[in-house]
Amino acid sequence: QIFFRRFCMVYDFFLTMGFCFYLTVSNRSHNNTSEPFNKSRVIFYLPRCFRSIENLAKNVSETRERLQIRCNQSQAVVVTDVANKSVGVFSLNWNDNLECLKSFVSTNCYTRKKQVVPNVVHYVSFGRRVFKAESFISVLSAVRFQQPCAILFHGPDPPYGPYWVLLQSLVPNLIHVKMAEPTTIFGKAFGFVQHKSDIVRLEVLNALGGIYLDNDQILVRDVWELQNESFVMSHENRNNLANSMMLARPGAAFIDLWYKQYRYYNPKKWGYHSTVIPWVLARQNTSLIKIVGNRFVNPDLTYILRVFKEHYNISTNYGIHLYTRFYPKIPLNLPDVITWNSTLGEVWRTVLYGKPSMYMCPESPTTVETTSRYDTELYVKRTLENSFVWKAIDVCVP
Repeated sequence: QIFFRRFCMVYDFFLTMGFCFYLTVSNRSHNNTSEPFNKSRVIFYLPRCFRSIENLAKNVSETRERLQIRCNQSQAVVVTDVANKSVGVFSLNWNDNLECLKSFVSTNCYTRKKQVVPNVVHYVSFGRRVFKAESFISVLSAVRFQQPCAILFHGPDPPYGPYWVLLQSLVPNLIHVKMAEPTTIFGKAFGFVQHKSDIVRLEVLNALGGIYLDNDQILVRDVWELQNESFVMSHENRNNLANSMMLARPGAAFIDLWYKQYRYYNPKKWGYHSTVIPWVLARQNTSLIKIVGNRFVNPDLTYILRVFKEHYNISTNYGIHLYTRFYPKIPLNLPDVITWNSTLGEVWRTVLYGKPSMYMCPESPTTVETTSRYDTELYVKRTLENSFVWKAIDVCVP
């Protein structure tokens, strides 16, 4: 109790000084012009001594905008509705609606000349899981830097938890794609649950194309310049390639070569088919893949703690992989990490605020640039344009 009171006193001091954090999200119109992005700013004023995601999630608006992909036979019809916060994201079945999903992607996810990788983001997860802070930041990094047409969560069930509730209130174009958990590959049982995800991510990219991200893979810049390539990976180290982040056009030839190698799958080998085999194939088929050094995964697992604790140079990176499953005892809570004086703190602040530095709240809400509305509750409303792009709405929560 003494510790908690002192903890509150310290937080009260910072909050009295006007400490807050706010989230700025840029959104790209779906056209080929050079018009400036529409902007949204959501400002979270944190309650005194209740600086927790749980409280923020409890106070989101009762309703939110939600994207739906309705399938008329094999054609996709995109609509939005206003859903209660207790209603989950729109869900559709992979097996029954694959052609519809292909129609959706081909119609809505190509916005630039010479673009062959559609601007849709994929996550794959098996088992009902709590949505964690690093996954929350991962999705918001995709929204900030890529402004995807949709973010698809593939698996039997969508995530849950306060971060997921908060994310749904911020991002309207989340879609759950219901997929059964695979049990075998070419008649062989999987040795690790992670191998199931390795297979499904290839199947998803082969069918739809797009950008695949692991749940703890964070973008630190956009990848538009890579989206005219058939297939893109990065080294994890000099002996393999990382499959935590991949870009692909639908039906990429490299995926077909890689997938066929699973005929020789050894369930006892942890990362052989998912990281070593693609590097072997890449050296034999240089025209089918673009390798961007280690710019998706720098540093690798050996030095990742330097990102957590120190200032590590990621100036040339497209993304970073946090390897959180190897460090389960390091708590990555959003309100904590954004205060870290380290590369990870800077990355998370950049995703949330647009800049790596800390922000101080203005003395008066009227001094916040372009702010147009203030409410006493956390309130997020999105106005969708052309079914995907939301306009600027600014909210400040005392």
